[in-house]
Amino acid sequence: MPRRIKGERLILCMYVNELITRLIHEHDPHPQIFELYQQFVTQMNDLDQPHQYWLLRIFENKLLSELGYGLDYAADVDGDLIQTNKNYSYQPQLGFSQQADGKISGNLLNLLLSERLDGVPNEQQLKVCRNLNRQRLNVLLGNKPLKSRELFFTKN
Repeated sequence: MPRRIKGERLILCMYVNELITRLIHEHDPHPQIFELYQQFVTQMNDLDQPHQYWLLRIFENKLLSELGYGLDYAADVDGDLIQTNKNYSYQPQLGFSQQADGKISGNLLNLLLSERLDGVPNEQQLKVCRNLNRQRLNVLLGNKPLKSRELFFTKN
């Protein structure tokens, strides 16, 4: 059954499409990524706004994992289990380190690990996820900005 995607959902799907197009090399098969994309588009139509952005962050993480750039959300850089009541900072190419002034809560890392849509983070946590994923994606995307990002409101 064809899906009709409109409004902000369409912009999110365009963004995901552009990510895939920019990050996958031509003639490089990635059937798992296209399954993730299909799941994303299918689920997107049935979700309200906070769930849409949470689904997007989960998709970005899965995409990065499929491309070999996944993160360990269960343990920090020292191998200690992530604790929900602690704060962490992201160390590029290493993972998460516990820091009292870290902007990423252990609770949020546990939500990212679970990939569940019923545990949507609050608006501030969604911004932290957005910033984390942008930092990770920008390394791979290079200096050429994504055109679809220009369509987003500044709150995303």
